[in-house]
Amino acid sequence: LKITDQKVKIALIDHPEKFKKWMLGFRNSIKFSTLSVFKTTSFKLFSNLGLDNLPSKISELVIIPDYYLSTLPFEALIVKDPKSTSRFEDLNYLILNQSISYHFSASLWNKSKKIKTIDKTLTCFAPVEFQQNFGYSDLPGSLEEVSLLEKTFTNNKWRITEFLNEHATETNLHNNLYGNILHLPTHGEVNTTHPELSCIYLSKDYRNDGILYLSLIHI
Repeated sequence: LKITDQKVKIALIDHPEKFKKWMLGFRNSIKFSTLSVFKTTSFKLFSNLGLDNLPSKISELVIIPDYYLSTLPFEALIVKDPKSTSRFEDLNYLILNQSISYHFSASLWNKSKKIKTIDKTLTCFAPVEFQQNFGYSDLPGSLEEVSLLEKTFTNNKWRITEFLNEHATETNLHNNLYGNILHLPTHGEVNTTHPELSCIYLSKDYRNDGILYLSLIHI
């Protein structure tokens, strides 16, 4: 279902049998930084989902995924054939072409558009290091990401609170759940068999192991 400011279009996408395998390979390639698998699966997913047919004038994407598509980071899909590219940072990601946001349902999204006043506060948690404790690749670029967000949001008169490196803990997260936007540049895992064991990773501290399970999140 594609909705623009001019029309609504319903299109049936015939997913091949390999679609779920591509998704699994795509997520694993991110986890283990496997460039060759990432390039192949990312571009196949982008094309198979019909995103290559989006009108060029569209600058914002609101994605309301269903079922296993909710585990797909659309912003990491690549929009051009990447055969000759040898580094992750040189790939042409979807997020470089459109701003991307997610919603759980069309009804909630439509309701959110009618809210005129918001609490203009941004809270960021960037653990940065994951390799030693969890086996995931470190995310040093997340510090630059938070710095850019701080500059952009401060210029627009937002209040910014940051918890970086060893301060990005589950304890601090529970104690600072305020504001309009909570930004978590981190790793996570989806457990489709036991969804309550899906989790995101933070920094360890004296009280918590740094693994925040879905079952422990209360909004």
